[in-house]
Amino acid sequence: MFKVYKRKIILLTITIILIFSLTISYGICEEHKFNMPCTDPLWGEGGIHTQLFVESVRIATEGGVDIKVFPGGEWGGSEEDYTKDIQLGTLDLTCIAISPIGQFTDALTVFDVPFLFKGPIDETLFIFESPTKFTPIIEKLVEQATKEANFIILGLAPIGRRDIFSNKPINDINGIRGLKIRTMGSSMQVDAFNFLGTMATPMPTGECYAALKMNVIDAMENSPDLYIMKRIYEVAPYWVGTNHYSCVMVIIMSKKAWDSLPAAYQNIVKNCAMAASYTIAQWAIGSAEVALKGPVKKLAKTMFYPTKEEQDELREKVLPKLLDKYGKQIGMGIIEILAKEDEVVRSWYEKNK
Repeated sequence: MFKVYKRKIILLTITIILIFSLTISYGICEEHKFNMPCTDPLWGEGGIHTQLFVESVRIATEGGVDIKVFPGGEWGGSEEDYTKDIQLGTLDLTCIAISPIGQFTDALTVFDVPFLFKGPIDETLFIFESPTKFTPIIEKLVEQATKEANFIILGLAPIGRRDIFSNKPINDINGIRGLKIRTMGSSMQVDAFNFLGTMATPMPTGECYAALKMNVIDAMENSPDLYIMKRIYEVAPYWVGTNHYSCVMVIIMSKKAWDSLPAAYQNIVKNCAMAASYTIAQWAIGSAEVALKGPVKKLAKTMFYPTKEEQDELREKVLPKLLDKYGKQIGMGIIEILAKEDEVVRSWYEKNK
């Protein structure tokens, strides 16, 4: 009896030692350190999106995954550079606007089309089925984009509305015509504003203040938050509520970094990215509304809101032409889904299906 008891004690002791050894090994081997630059400032939309993701991963993995953030362009380079480095595996993670991904895949082109969605709420509902789950169509698009781009797309989120800011007074939608306006560096964005009758010029955001001040451009388009944070109201005090686009921010990870994680950590990282994206999408909607009713209203000389009829007129002027040119690239299956809820899209689809 004593021998049996003694044997059990020995076996139990050995088991405890083995478990303790494995726990130590697990802690060492499961500690993963990654770098994650973001061109947005720490308290910009992209910066907050990044922080939500990084901090939730740290908490959920109990420090097992440690991601160091480099906000506000601190890392150096552009979002296009980050995207290329992610694909090469020389950068671990980043949070960027979705446009640069277009150099590797057309699967997410739907999120690069101005005036396609009536607003960020419609776009958010199109993307998310729940806080940690995409809708079925987005699941398919993300899977396709991940395969074609050869990096991992973890989460994407529309971050509120974008409008026009001008250094010339604008009192109606006809005042937009003829403006030399800064756009994002996407051919679709450039085409959209040219279809509106402006002279579109792609330009980095950081160059816009000086360009507006020196009248190199007459106007730019961006978010209410940027209008305040970058003090654009000083050189473009005339605000026009076109609500033409919601920039989609996307969290991407290199395959090299992703493959270095055990399956349990992969699930945590993916869920955290999804939840952070869902949260920032909602936050951005509210943030824009607060900015427009508070700081922007105080800082802008005038604020012109197109009526619903005028907003519809802008969409009807631009969207069919964009669909004519980029419909196949967007995907007729996606356009068919959007047509069920949108008269302008439905009208185009019925003529071209």
